[in-house]
Amino acid sequence: MSTISGFLRVNAEKPHLMTKLALGDLELFSFVENRSYIDGGSIYGVIPKKLWSKLTPCDENNLVPLDMNIILIKAHGKCIMVDCGLGDVLTDRERKLYGCTAPSRLDESLTRLGLSSDRIDIVIPTHLHLDHVGGTFALDDNGDVTPKFPNARHLIRKQEWDVAMNPDDRSRAAYPSDNLRCLQDAGLIEFVDSDTEVLGGIKLVLTGGHTAGHQATVITSGDQNVVCCADMIPTTGHLRPEYIASSDLFPLDTLAYKKKLLDKIVDRNWIVAFDHDLEYKFAKLKRDGRNVIPEKVGEPFLAVLKTCEENRTDSHNATG
Repeated sequence: MSTISGFLRVNAEKPHLMTKLALGDLELFSFVENRSYIDGGSIYGVIPKKLWSKLTPCDENNLVPLDMNIILIKAHGKCIMVDCGLGDVLTDRERKLYGCTAPSRLDESLTRLGLSSDRIDIVIPTHLHLDHVGGTFALDDNGDVTPKFPNARHLIRKQEWDVAMNPDDRSRAAYPSDNLRCLQDAGLIEFVDSDTEVLGGIKLVLTGGHTAGHQATVITSGDQNVVCCADMIPTTGHLRPEYIASSDLFPLDTLAYKKKLLDKIVDRNWIVAFDHDLEYKFAKLKRDGRNVIPEKVGEPFLAVLKTCEENRTDSHNATG
C-alpha cells in the first residue's frame, strides 16, 4: 500500500470530525471541505525533500495530502466563512491539478451545523486561488455558474481581484477568473482597500507574500485571539520562516511577514487556524530553541442535532 493509499484508507474508516473552538462569546468551527494531493516540492519551495519529507510524508510520486480546512464563525448573530475550499464546480483538468476526486463536503458540513448556503452572511476569501474560493460557486438548473452563497457579502482585496482578472502566465492556472465574475455580476462583492474591522472583533489584515492581496483574518474576543493566516503558514510543517511554497509570488515578503507574525503569535499566546494541515486545525505555538512547536486546542465535534452525551461518545469512538 502506498503512503497516499494509507491516508485515504484512514480517512475513510473514521467519521468526519469538525473541531469546535469557544472564543469568549464567539464560536468557531473548522471543518474539512475536501482533500487535495500536491507535489511536495511545490509546497516547500527551495527546501530539499530530505528535510520536508520528515515533516510531511509523501507517496512514490512525491505527492502530499493537504486538507481544505474551512473556518465558520458564529458571531453577533452572523455566520461568517473564512475561505470555501475547492467546491464541486471543477473541470477535469482542475481535479487533476489538485489531485482531488472526492465530492465537496461543504453542504454536508453546513447541514451538520444547522446551516445552509443561504444563511451565510459574510464570506472572507483569504485570496482568490481556486482551492480557497472554488466553494463560492454552484451550478444552476441550466448548468451555468452561479454564486453558492446568494445572501453573503464577499470581502475581497481590490488588488487581489485585479490580479485574478488579469493573471500572468505563471499564476493563471490558480485563478478561476471566469467563474469569479458571477460574484461581481450578482453584486455580492465588497472590495477591501485597507485593513478593516468586519464586525466587532473580526478584522481583515493585508499580509501580501503568497499573493499581492493575500489577507489574514484576526478574531478577538476578550483577551483571546485567533489568526487565520491561510497560505502564509498553511501547515505545521511551515512553522520555520524559510519554509515557503514555490507558489508564493513574493517569497521575500512572505519571509519578512512570517517572522513578525510568528513572534506575535508566540509572545501573545495567539491561536492559529491552519488552512491545510491534516492534524492541527487550531493550535497555540511555543518556542523550543529554533523550533516552533504546535499544541492543539479546540474540541472534536460531530453533529449539532445530537445530545451532548451522544457527541462525546461519537467523538471518543472516532478519535480513540
